[in-house]
Amino acid sequence: FVDSASSRDDKIFCVDIKKMQLVILDTSGKEIGTISKFGHKPAEFNGISNITIGPAGVIYVLERKKFYTSKIETYHIYLKRYLQDGTFLGRIRVPGEASKEYLDNTFQDIAAGPDGSVYLAESNADKKFGRVIRYLPAYYKPQGKTGRIVGKIKGVKSEEMKYMTV
Repeated sequence: FVDSASSRDDKIFCVDIKKMQLVILDTSGKEIGTISKFGHKPAEFNGISNITIGPAGVIYVLERKKFYTSKIETYHIYLKRYLQDGTFLGRIRVPGEASKEYLDNTFQDIAAGPDGSVYLAESNADKKFGRVIRYLPAYYKPQGKTGRIVGKIKGVKSEEMKYMTV
């Protein structure tokens, strides 16, 4: 598991990058369910990385999805939303990932604010650039559309962005 988040009802949601799914554990560590599977459909995973749970219990997952266009490898970052029973609520594409400027960027963490905003902490490969991207729930778009960034914090040293709590 590379990341995890716990819910108010003591469930632990873990990112399993080998099976490309979310694994649900109880407090004793026993597996009690899974969410999604590997695949290329909008609700399926193909590069899952980070998870957080918002105050309303909605699960937010970051996915770095690989595409090939004219034999060129390209990536898109998606922010996906699920209910805790596994119901897929939709996804938005994080702007900029397909452009050359952002190809070496990595998302260090994800957090959800009390108003339903989602914050993505990002840094680039040379660790000289860092930013926090904020998405408001009102700007979530239908499947696959690019979301609207409503705020950025720049100039943060990327080693300071390893973990984020809102």
